[in-house]
Amino acid sequence: MAKYHITHSCGHTVTHNIVGTNAHGERDRREQQLTSQVCAECYRAEQTAAAVEANAGLPALSGSAKQIAWAESIRAKAVASLEEARAQMNSEHPLAAKAGELVDGVLAQSEARYWIDNRGYRYDMAWLASKMRGEQ
Repeated sequence: MAKYHITHSCGHTVTHNIVGTNAHGERDRREQQLTSQVCAECYRAEQTAAAVEANAGLPALSGSAKQIAWAESIRAKAVASLEEARAQMNSEHPLAAKAGELVDGVLAQSEARYWIDNRGYRYDMAWLASKMRGEQ
């Protein structure tokens, strides 16, 4: 077990405990990998900023503070997929309006619980088509 002082790509220096042998350069590879990444604190800040940006203009979520923080990150990822699915639907297609209503309905969900319970959904064209057919 060895402690390494790693300067991450963001410029912050963090002490990491890298375990394992170095017989085949495992620790050296891990050190190089950590050097090429931002530190955990900067990563969390980036994720939070991305979630805030993606959730801009959407309704505020209700629930506990912990649920809201988790649901905002889930919703941020879902927003991009939902908007892409909406964009893929040809506007001249007879069901384009229904598809838009479905996407708007999902984005209007304001309970953190909804986003947490449905975090495994892949919001893509297949999901949109199944919802338009009335499948659950």
